[in-house]
Amino acid sequence: MGTVQTHLGEVIGSREADTWVFRGIPYALAPEGDLRWRPPVQPKPWKEPLSAREFGPIAPQLPPSPITAVPGDPSEWSEDCLTLNVWTPGLDSSRRPVMVWIHGGGFVAGSGASVLYDGTTLATRGDLVVVTLNYRLGTLGFLAHPRLRDEASGFDANWGLLDQVAALSWVRENIAGFGGDPENVTIFGESAGAMSVGCLMASEISRGLFRRAILQSGPPLVVNMDVAARTAEAVAEILGLDEVDPVAMRKIPAAEIVAAQGHIEERAGGALGLPYGPVLDGNLIRQTPIQALAAGCAADIPLLIGTNRDEVKLFAVAEQWVKDMDEAELVSFMASTAAQISERIGGPDGSQEQAGSSAKHRGLSTQTPSSEHLASAVERVASAYREIHNSRGESTTPFDIWSGIATDWVFRMPSIHMAEAQAAHQPATFSYLFAWEAPAFDGALGACHALELPFVFGTLSSPFVGLFAGSGPQAERLSTQMQDAWISFAHSSDPSHSGLGPWPTYDPSRRATMLFGADSKVVEAPMEEERHFWGTFDHLPTLFK
Repeated sequence: MGTVQTHLGEVIGSREADTWVFRGIPYALAPEGDLRWRPPVQPKPWKEPLSAREFGPIAPQLPPSPITAVPGDPSEWSEDCLTLNVWTPGLDSSRRPVMVWIHGGGFVAGSGASVLYDGTTLATRGDLVVVTLNYRLGTLGFLAHPRLRDEASGFDANWGLLDQVAALSWVRENIAGFGGDPENVTIFGESAGAMSVGCLMASEISRGLFRRAILQSGPPLVVNMDVAARTAEAVAEILGLDEVDPVAMRKIPAAEIVAAQGHIEERAGGALGLPYGPVLDGNLIRQTPIQALAAGCAADIPLLIGTNRDEVKLFAVAEQWVKDMDEAELVSFMASTAAQISERIGGPDGSQEQAGSSAKHRGLSTQTPSSEHLASAVERVASAYREIHNSRGESTTPFDIWSGIATDWVFRMPSIHMAEAQAAHQPATFSYLFAWEAPAFDGALGACHALELPFVFGTLSSPFVGLFAGSGPQAERLSTQMQDAWISFAHSSDPSHSGLGPWPTYDPSRRATMLFGADSKVVEAPMEEERHFWGTFDHLPTLFK
């Protein structure tokens, strides 16, 4: 039995193999009732030792879809969800590096307790402390509207991000008792978790809470308050209210809030699938992450960033027609997606405006290009991608062209631009491209979204995970390569190690990128034809300019 004294009281963990594990440690009060849509509040100290042997409830959310369900993941949810979990090799004064994981799930799903994120292997292999956490999701975590303004703090958005800041503050204050170094914290995340990491890098509020950052498949996307407010008004309407009324909405049962969220998610359709997310609130987020990094706001933070080669193929699992689309459907689908993106984040140039001398961003232009303009632009993009694929002897089916366009547009290009912005100020900036192909569905997923997760955490041994991601000597070798790279980065700000070789830093002239796959190696400017094309094409709403 391991006992650690935190600033709120003692917690009791358990010894599992060579690791001490503490689960379900509360870092904030249950954000329910009058605490809904307010910044997290620190719990009151407890007098008796607190058992930390079981995960806490996950954040309120809808049941997982077939493509996000992982057997063994917890499903019981409660508003009393703001807990974190710690894996450590020793309860001593070694001051090990700390890695804090922020889970993905489109800001509407997931938890820090997934079997994918078991911290045992990373902690023991890397002699470091691993922390995973829950944060508020969906309507309860990212509803944003001026009427929600909390007078005490000034916040009216980004409650889930504020939870993450509170968890990082807990780590800073307590992790030394778990054998960790509060001055040597790396935050890392995937998808929505990586988007969160980008926002935390760009925010003054989280300054000093971490030293390094890793973004896995997380486009640095934020929306303006006008867009978020429309979503909040739609939620109020579904709940039977005439307007966004925080007093009334705080009295509605969480189950009804989650049910209403289901309708909002359906309305979001197939554009980005993100009805909720970070908001340019002029407070926690004052600029887009790329703008903030380009201005040097995170010049002292080494960055490791990358994407998967075929990100969007995961999202086609439940949509058979996407895999069977013809040329006309490709253009129609992509034009519809472009229209939704344009409405959500801005016009074709993705430009930002400021209101007069106000420091608060009003957000992106909401002028939506005509359907004819978008269809014509999509046809030009598809034609360019066909030529590129042909030149490399790659498939030119409508599905593969769609996958290439959407993956680059939504994930890879924004990540490249973020790397460029940071590399201008921080030499220790590194880029990767994950190209290992999933064996599931007869290989139809390729190197899809989220596929790298079990490789990073060393959780391939789960039977379901192995069927999805692969198994055997090559898979295990890739997993150790990625684990050791992440571990080395957390220790030294350099992901190079003996099993992988030197990993050069990223710069726009060479664009050195670690290609992770059956034969991991450094390549210069991978898929440069696509990157160059997007650099000269500005007729679709962009996520990265």
